[in-house]
Amino acid sequence: MKNTNDNQNIDTFNQELLGFIQGGLLKSMGYSSKDARKKRIVIVNSWSEQSCAHTHLRELSAAVKYGVTAAGGLPLEINVIGPCGSFGEDSDKIAHYDFPTRDAITASIEAALNQFWCDGWIGIGSCDKIVPAMVIAALRFNRPFLFIPGGTQIPGTHNGQWYSVLSGAKTYFNKMLDGPISEEEYEGMTSACGNCAGTCSELSTGSSMQIITEAMGIALPYASTSAGASSEIKSLASEAGSTIMRLAEQEIRPRDIITKESMENAIRVNLAICGSTNTVIHMAAFAHEAEIDVTLDTWDAAAKSNLKPIAAISPSGPYSVYDLHHAGGVPAVMKQIKDFLHLDSVSVIGKTAEEIIASAHVNNSAVIHDIANPILDFCSIKVIRGNLAPRGAISRLSVVEDGQALAGRYSAIVFDKYTDALSAVLDGKIKSGDVIVLRYEGPRGGPAMSEMFFIVYAIKKMGLKRIALITDGRFSGATSGMIAIGHVCPEAYVGGPIALIKDGDMLNIDLPNGVLDIELSDEELEERRKAWTVPEKKFTKGLLAVYRKMALQADEGAGWALE
Repeated sequence: MKNTNDNQNIDTFNQELLGFIQGGLLKSMGYSSKDARKKRIVIVNSWSEQSCAHTHLRELSAAVKYGVTAAGGLPLEINVIGPCGSFGEDSDKIAHYDFPTRDAITASIEAALNQFWCDGWIGIGSCDKIVPAMVIAALRFNRPFLFIPGGTQIPGTHNGQWYSVLSGAKTYFNKMLDGPISEEEYEGMTSACGNCAGTCSELSTGSSMQIITEAMGIALPYASTSAGASSEIKSLASEAGSTIMRLAEQEIRPRDIITKESMENAIRVNLAICGSTNTVIHMAAFAHEAEIDVTLDTWDAAAKSNLKPIAAISPSGPYSVYDLHHAGGVPAVMKQIKDFLHLDSVSVIGKTAEEIIASAHVNNSAVIHDIANPILDFCSIKVIRGNLAPRGAISRLSVVEDGQALAGRYSAIVFDKYTDALSAVLDGKIKSGDVIVLRYEGPRGGPAMSEMFFIVYAIKKMGLKRIALITDGRFSGATSGMIAIGHVCPEAYVGGPIALIKDGDMLNIDLPNGVLDIELSDEELEERRKAWTVPEKKFTKGLLAVYRKMALQADEGAGWALE
């Protein structure tokens, strides 16, 4: 080294020294000097025994390694957590820790990939937080990337009805209303629910997010709906190994593929299949990370484009994601709605959307309808605005069972705690026709945007009809039956109008027209604001404390504000 002040000399020195150290370390792991000179492909795997959606992912990683090795690369695997909220200790703890795992996983991938050199990487994951976490990490790191979905469960059957865990829970609660369930019935139902590994086979957030990756072009065609237990997904994983090598050699990066146009394609596919509302917030996080101009207005424009839902997948129809796959998968859906898509968007396989869908076919028109014969006459997801949600809220119209309830005036029953609202439902204090307003569950207030999963199922257990639930928190992708308006923004904790509601206030809800208003004058709202103070909240240490301090609002993706 001639001059340590010369940047070029410093870089050369660093590379030579690091090259020697890494060569030695790789040899200590059993690799050769020849291996050290190969392109390094990191496999970030969310395998765990904590979830049925992740327990099989080692097999997919092995297939990826085979493909990378066959293409002349060096595959190296690391792991990130793969949590499932359904295995938690109690509903309150599940609710609060669910969403922060997305950004914690993103941060762990960022740290790992910046400390360990790679020419490209593959994310293997399932479920609603791991999938978006890997995509955000890909956009942040912007090194050649490809995503391998963990695949869907193959539904089991019991007494002629198909089940997965989420649809099974719904049926279980309905049966509970009729009286005790026999041990034989219980065993039959749970066995059907636990048929095989994979993501829940309804259009839950996990399944919806897997489909989003394929629609955006960062997953291989047909991968997002393949069965997790199938040989097909293993074959696709092996193909992904060779594909990431090509991406690395050509230096094709995530931001070359994830563009405004490809995100708009994914939004329109999500609307066509009646996907989860959580896709809205995760895609907002993608846009924020990559500085792409995709906002709630983008969703609103897609909803107003006369694009109607065509896939009859649970909870918006009778079929499963497994059925969707065999009916033609995402390419068949995209072919039906091609007039609404940017067909020149490219995929990781090097083909445009137009080229991919050219060979697609609808194999079952009951599952994937013709565009001229939609399953509903209105859009599946609606952006809601008004003086209660000036920056927006989200509702999934396709799951509301009572079409007459989509618009009307409702008297508010207000709760400041998730557990208080849950107790009120279970104690019979909520009646059909009520509207529950649950606040301080937003990104900073909850903290962490709790899902209303257990409250929704409590409402079902109590047999309540014609009911609405409004929150600055979120809803599970399996939510069905009621008006569910989430992501109310700004949230109560930062002084959003939802913080100012009182019991008995009248709300005007008009989902078809996207309206959510509180029937109060601006002057009255201002007077209430002057009297409002930020409530004290628990969770002053650890991950939740970090999230409370850092979280953006829902319309920006509710991720950590790192600028």
